[in-house]
Amino acid sequence: MSYLALSRATFRCDILKVNIKTSLSAGDEWTIADSPIHTRATLNSGKITIYTGSHWLIESKVGAQLPNLSLSSEYITQLHDGSNYVGFPAIMSNINALNCSTNFTRALILSSDISTSMTLSIKCKSVTGTIGNNSTGATYEPVETIKIMELPA
Repeated sequence: MSYLALSRATFRCDILKVNIKTSLSAGDEWTIADSPIHTRATLNSGKITIYTGSHWLIESKVGAQLPNLSLSSEYITQLHDGSNYVGFPAIMSNINALNCSTNFTRALILSSDISTSMTLSIKCKSVTGTIGNNSTGATYEPVETIKIMELPA
């Protein structure tokens, strides 16, 4: 008897490392350190480019090394396409920590939202208060990542 193995997942996924920042100002961008190998996304100058023909679910987790140092500090990061913010922001906050902080940016981008391609970066939308630097250089530091899921259109 023979069996045919079929792929169960109908999507492709890459989880890429993002370079750690040691300081933060509004408008700063994180750079992506790895290259996609499972999806059709490409990397250019630390930014990802996605293409029409698929839907894309993108999540990033950055800023683990940048603690809020006062009770009135927060920073917001979000995916940016060069002219507009895309998806839902990540809010690292001591202001509303109990009811609104989330450290993941998320965006579901439909194939119909992309003309041919779309280049995305992870950008700091705003900074309020004092943001510290907790970069110790230790090997146990959190890894900052971006997850790129390519879904069938």
